[in-house]
Order: sequence, then C-alpha cells, then structure tokens
Amino acid sequence: MDRTFKKRGLYKKTSAIMILLVLTLPLFSSNTLALDTIEGSIEEVKFSGNTGIEGYMSGNDESLNLALVVTKNKGIVSNDEIIINFNSKQVNADKCEALQLVDPIGNSATDAATDAEASDAADATAIAETAATNAFLCTYVSPQKSYSAQLAKIEITLIDKLTATPLDTKTMEVIIDALPPDVSLDIPAGAKESFVLKYSIKDIACKTIGCADKCIGLSKAFVTVNGNIFEEKDFAAENTCEFSDSKEVTPSDLNLNFGKNEICIFTGDKFGNIAGNKQKGVCKEITIDASAPVFDENSFIILDSKNNLPVNFRKSIAFPVNIKINITDDQTKIKTAS
Repeated sequence: MDRTFKKRGLYKKTSAIMILLVLTLPLFSSNTLALDTIEGSIEEVKFSGNTGIEGYMSGNDESLNLALVVTKNKGIVSNDEIIINFNSKQVNADKCEALQLVDPIGNSATDAATDAEASDAADATAIAETAATNAFLCTYVSPQKSYSAQLAKIEITLIDKLTATPLDTKTMEVIIDALPPDVSLDIPAGAKESFVLKYSIKDIACKTIGCADKCIGLSKAFVTVNGNIFEEKDFAAENTCEFSDSKEVTPSDLNLNFGKNEICIFTGDKFGNIAGNKQKGVCKEITIDASAPVFDENSFIILDSKNNLPVNFRKSIAFPVNIKINITDDQTKIKTAS
C-alpha cells in the first residue's frame, strides 16, 4: 500500500514537471529567437568636403568625406555592410574598424568595471568590452570631381551581410557651395569733390530651395583703387554671409588720379569662389574732373541756316541761323560743336 502511494506521488511530481516544461517552452523559444536576432544601428554620421567644414562641400575638385559610428549586437561590421548612395552612385564604405565606446558618465570599457550600478566588477567589464567590440567606425572618401551648386542627398544603410537584412538607414543632405558671392558696387560715373562709395556682398551656397539661405561664409573683401588696396575686411574667423558698407570719400582719400580711375571690390568665400573677374573682382570706373571744359572763343560763328554761309551783318527781319562753337573737355579731349 505504501508502495502504491509512493508511485502515485512520483507520477504527480512527474506530471507537474512535464506541465511546467510545456508552459515554459514558448518562453525559452522566444528568448532563444531574441538572442538570435541581429540588431544594428547607425549612431552618428559626420560628413564634409576636403576642407573639413561639416555639412558643406565645394564644387571644385571635391571629395565627400564620410565618417559614421555603427553598432551591432552580434559579430563585426564589415565595410560591405555599409551601403552609401550619393551622386547617383551606390558604393560601400572604404573600411570599418572596431571602436572603444564610452559610457554616458564618461567611463571607458575598463573603467566601467567600477560602476556602482553593476552587479559585480566582472560583469561590468564583460558588458563594457562586449559593447566596445560591437561598435565600429566606418569611413568613406569619394573620388574627386567637380559639382554644381546644389543640395545633394546622402543615404546610408547598415545591413546584415549574412541575411541581407537592412538594420538601419539614415538620410541627410550635404550643401555643395559652388557659387561666388554677389557683389553690388555703387559709385558715380564722375566726381569733382566728395562722393559716396557704397557696396554690398552676399554669399549664398546655391539657389535650390533649402540652401538659398545657407552659405559657407565670406573669406576676405578688398576695396582696390587702380589696382592698389585701399581697404581690407577679414571674415575668416566668422561665419559672415552678408556685408555692406557706405561712406563718403574724397578723391584724395582714395588717392584718385585726375581723369579715369577704376574702383573694384575683390572678394570670395571660404571655398575660393571669387566674385566677378578672377584677378580684379567687380569693378566700375569713375572720372575725377576738377576743371570746366575749355571754350574756344575763336570758334564762335553764326551761319545762315538756308545757305550755311557766315552771317556778318544784321538783317531788318528775323531769319533762322545756326550757331556753332567748339568746347573741349580737358579729361576726354573730345571736341564738340553745337
């Protein structure tokens, strides 16, 4: 009888264990699947041209320089798992290298072993080293070429090579600044004494919607008079997109010559895009004339409009005549008759 009860007790325990296994099987299965799932993320992306100004490229002999940090929960990230779409071409990263991560409070992988929140030092070190092993820095440099001014799209996709599964995608736009600054120069055609020298400069990256209000920034601006520098403005340390100036000057202030002179605004942006003429910039002429035209008294003559003969007498009735006189401008040496 005791043996019968023992067998019944054993059967009950065995049944309970079997039921528990059946109930927990889905949990074990889901955990196993979760551990087998490959996950990855594009954490950070930085891009520039050869000058290193983030978010901008030049239009002349330029390369896209791309650097991104990616993470993956299992395995390594190879360069062919980074797919880059740019300038209507699809390429892979040049290389991917393992990167040591830093935790949110600034500890490195080895420092994380002392984290007070970790269950023990060994676990903390293992977690930190695993995280560091699964973070990668991937880089790409495109071939050099020239581009038109535009807002160019960059699309980056991280895939798992074994399953060809996309893990993460990031899309961004790089501003390609291939335009010179716009320059407006306002001076009179001629002057005797003082006059107003007025000019304005505006740098724009491109005329596409989305970047028409962006610029790489002005570099320098020179006001030149007959090829000599009168004034210089340096914007290299600033991000200046617009500048204007207006001042009253005299010919002596600018060291202008008597006669024709050339005043120019020579300026460019930080990518070397020069406004106007590549050697002189945007220029206008001004004539400095401090004396009146010369009146030739001996040239005065009255001609009969009908026969074009000189009139040396006065008639009793009115009749039409032509009066001619020579006036010579001392600057142009042009002789006019009227």
